[in-house]
Amino acid sequence: MKPSSESKPTTLQHFDTQSEKYDQLLGRWPISQFKANERKVVLDLLGSVADQRFLDVGCGHGFYLRSVLPEQPLCATGVDLSPSMVAALPDTVEGIVGDGASFTVSQSYGRIVCAGLLEFVDQPVEVLKNIRRFATEETVLVLLNPRPGFWGTLYTLYHRSHGVSIHLFTPETVKQQAASAGWTLTNVKKSWPLATAYQLIPTVGP
Repeated sequence: MKPSSESKPTTLQHFDTQSEKYDQLLGRWPISQFKANERKVVLDLLGSVADQRFLDVGCGHGFYLRSVLPEQPLCATGVDLSPSMVAALPDTVEGIVGDGASFTVSQSYGRIVCAGLLEFVDQPVEVLKNIRRFATEETVLVLLNPRPGFWGTLYTLYHRSHGVSIHLFTPETVKQQAASAGWTLTNVKKSWPLATAYQLIPTVGP
């Protein structure tokens, strides 16, 4: 996760304190159903991870990493700003403590997920540009962002109560941000009740 500059310490502290009980929190209904809905649309847009290098940017405790490991990717890497979250990743995952806009890895990836990160950052385009550095022409990137509406408002108020500011995204906003970072938006799927998943591929040519 890469929080905004003003809320960065508060955001990092919030997620670090959540890390020990994160699995328990996600296992509770209705959050468990919300997460299941999100996972379905994200994995539908991501496609097969078998024999692909997989990268999760803003991985948290590894929700999507654990989801794709049964497909036996060539390798799996998770990046998060929270050391506590990275420490909780499966042993078979390469965990990197890093900022979404500036982390670096030594290889490219064919499948990339960035779920639940961009709402916390000041400059989403910088994160997308950084991810683009580690993509090939065949890479598929899937974003998962909260959208405006009743549930988006509740989500905003929840984080505000913990001193954290977030952003909500429309498809047009994501399309513009993606284009600015060298990505092309190719598909969109809504997940009930809060999030929208976006499939992006690298923009090739002028």
